[in-house]
Amino acid sequence: MIDYRKVDGTLALATHGRGLFYARIFEKGAILSKEKMSPSNEINIFPNPGVGVLRMRSSEEVMQKVTIVNASGKKVEEISSSNRRFEINTESWDLGLYFLIVETQSGKSWLKWIKEQ
Repeated sequence: MIDYRKVDGTLALATHGRGLFYARIFEKGAILSKEKMSPSNEINIFPNPGVGVLRMRSSEEVMQKVTIVNASGKKVEEISSSNRRFEINTESWDLGLYFLIVETQSGKSWLKWIKEQ
């Protein structure tokens, strides 16, 4: 069996008897491409893990958007604003791992958030 998860570029291969193998394959626009990352921007997400609400605080204004995708790479929500703080209701989301892609003037930051019961 073979599967590819676009959100983080993971290619996984499962065999009968030989085990499980994976590789990270990145395409243009992926996290480790030539895009500028933002180490100078401090972003906090809390509570993490969380239940019904996700809060985010950034030291820089969000210039374009915050995109939230689940572990399968499906876009769950996209917020366009110039605020430094967000509060997102996550009650309708499934349990599991989510990635926040925050775009600021410094570049993109990728954060992990877990929704639990």
